[in-house]
Amino acid sequence: MPAVEPQTSGPPEQKPSKNGLLVVIGVIAAAVAGIAAVIRDVDSIRDPLHRACQATGLCKPDPLPIPKLADHTSDWTVGGSNQEAQCGPTRNAYASQYPRFNIAFSASEATRKDWKGQVTYQYHCTYSAIPK
Repeated sequence: MPAVEPQTSGPPEQKPSKNGLLVVIGVIAAAVAGIAAVIRDVDSIRDPLHRACQATGLCKPDPLPIPKLADHTSDWTVGGSNQEAQCGPTRNAYASQYPRFNIAFSASEATRKDWKGQVTYQYHCTYSAIPK
């Protein structure tokens, strides 16, 4: 009997194609360019959607910018006053001006005594705005 040679099945081996590598590089470059285009346009898409979401109450509103409130220093005054009397009116004015904030203050006072023994006071008030 004659010897039978084994048969192999499937396509013959092929060497990697340079064209295939170029196609892969092209696909990757196109994907990167597409992602960059989407990222660049994300704000123009996101902002109207975010505002609509806020209007429905499903999303939190953007945080308010915190106002910077000026300090107040009183004139020198004789005894009988206090920190609330000296700082309160300015706090109330700020509260009217910024109704979406609670206005807090901290105060310090300086004293001096004249040659007759009369004590006078000066109050320094610092204000802060806290979102409600």
